[in-house]
Amino acid sequence: MLWTLHEIQKALSLKVEGENVDISGISIDTRTLQKGDLFVALKAERDGHDFVKTAIQKGASACLVSEKVDANIPLLIVKDTLESLTALAKNRVENHTGKRIAITGSSGKTSLTNMLATISDAHKPEKSYNNHWGVPLTLCRMAKQKHVSVIEIGTNHIGEIKPLVDLVKPNIAVITNIAPAHIGNFVDLDELADEKLSIQNGLTKNGILVLPQQVYAKYKHKITSKTITFSLADNADIYLLENINNNLKIAIPNGNITVKLNMIGEHHILNALATVGVLYGLNLSYKLMENISKVSELTGRGKIYKLKNITIIDDSFNANPLSMEMALTTLQKYKTSGRKIAILGDMLEMGKDTEKYHKDLIKNIKNIDKII
Repeated sequence: MLWTLHEIQKALSLKVEGENVDISGISIDTRTLQKGDLFVALKAERDGHDFVKTAIQKGASACLVSEKVDANIPLLIVKDTLESLTALAKNRVENHTGKRIAITGSSGKTSLTNMLATISDAHKPEKSYNNHWGVPLTLCRMAKQKHVSVIEIGTNHIGEIKPLVDLVKPNIAVITNIAPAHIGNFVDLDELADEKLSIQNGLTKNGILVLPQQVYAKYKHKITSKTITFSLADNADIYLLENINNNLKIAIPNGNITVKLNMIGEHHILNALATVGVLYGLNLSYKLMENISKVSELTGRGKIYKLKNITIIDDSFNANPLSMEMALTTLQKYKTSGRKIAILGDMLEMGKDTEKYHKDLIKNIKNIDKII
């Protein structure tokens, strides 16, 4: 049981009436709805009210709607279903007894979310749900007693992060990196940095910002919260001492730890360092890092497939200058006796300097045999 019907009615300031039905999940999509879920009829590309009948057939316990529909299960009728979903999220955060981690950055958000959730059995988004409806949905699905929850926050316009982080109220906020991704709607990289750094303004009292040392050094004058920095060099709170065949020796305050990483690429190492920073900030046991060997690449984010004598590294989920550079560097360093071929697509939302960002990638194609 995630909620009860009466809890939801109270949270939305609705009249508490009818049988107190158990709600086992929150769904906005009948394709993935499970029996016992509350179906929320959002109005987006398609109107969720058109799918209420399907939700009932699949076993929904109740429906949250903004207009009257035929139903033989409890209907919660509200003015705006998205606003009500957000109100439910706010209520859940207020009653959550665990720790919350908010993650933003130009790339690596979902991979880091997956890493943190895997090693600590944390609650996480079902997918890359990091926008104005994805964040509330993830919070509504969070159990009250869940000891750690990881929430991803994205942006492609100024002012998007602040209301979302205010909703999450994280104990720890992480910035994976700041690079020209989705920069087309920003004046320049500094304005994008301001947007990413706004995540610190939603931290709880004594909350901590975890970020790369190079970002801290560049924007120190804009940072107002307590920080933990990470880096591949030895100038941070958490840094890489050595890497021998993906056995990472990581320096931590007052010592070091060794972990085995079963993924290739510098970006995964940086995520491992950020993860250690989160554990340090939350005062959680470093023994959790032993579980990092269980973490594998997500589809489209560096996942490796073997096809007879061909190795395919699928990094096709998204593209920006930093993620492209890391992907090409990973390919350059990959040990093989065969040819190395890179199949590249466009980087979108790059703004006025899009041609320059594409041309600049030429420095990353040394030792690659063919570019398509």
